[in-house]
Amino acid sequence: MASSATRILSGVSHVPLAIAFGGTSIPVVTALIAAAFAARLGGGALAHPAAHRACWALGFACFAAGAAAEAYGASYGWSPVTFRIYYLAGGVLAVGMLGLGATWLHARRDVALFASGAVLATSVAAAVAVLTADVDAAKLAEGGLRPPPNSALTGLAFLFAIALNSFGTIAVLGGIARSLRRRQRVVANLLVGAGVLVVASSGTLTRLGDAYGVVLGAQLVGLVMIYAGFELASQRAPARRAAAHSTPVGAG
Repeated sequence: MASSATRILSGVSHVPLAIAFGGTSIPVVTALIAAAFAARLGGGALAHPAAHRACWALGFACFAAGAAAEAYGASYGWSPVTFRIYYLAGGVLAVGMLGLGATWLHARRDVALFASGAVLATSVAAAVAVLTADVDAAKLAEGGLRPPPNSALTGLAFLFAIALNSFGTIAVLGGIARSLRRRQRVVANLLVGAGVLVVASSGTLTRLGDAYGVVLGAQLVGLVMIYAGFELASQRAPARRAAAHSTPVGAG
């Protein structure tokens, strides 16, 4: 018994502290922040209906679900259900929904409607592909403090992840570039852009070895940067609304 305990403690002592901390605590914090951001955006969309806020709320809700699944898998072991939630919500849908929100904010209505149909169809197909695909038990068992490899999910689900993440990243960064070109909310847009780059690259970064805890920390920082950028951009909204209310009806 003593020798067995010694071997176990010896193995644990070689686990990097960054991984041990990042495997559970950071995803939990990330999930809570993403959920709070989704609730704020969702509340704003209900109070002042706007398609871009609704899409962003869905995107951050997906991000929160993915982070929560990651925390659960790291703490209690990865199951097919946990991995599917992590893969679909965080790896496939989150960034695509953020990009759709940016499209509604910056593009013409007909372009936004077309993009909405394309994203909806792709999301449904992705959900079917992820939920019906087989999960390789051997590769699933490789998961621990870091997620199992994406190849644990068989089939062509990865194509939908590539498509939606590419669209989402391009749409968000394109909208930010448009705002920067017009010199609108420069600091806020730079914060959001940097944060989105970190979040969008998380699928690749999470495959790093001993740096995995650091990667999770970077994802959390990226999410906070997006939140800070949103708050900074929203600070001028009350002033604009007050000015609008003080303008006589029918004034040019």
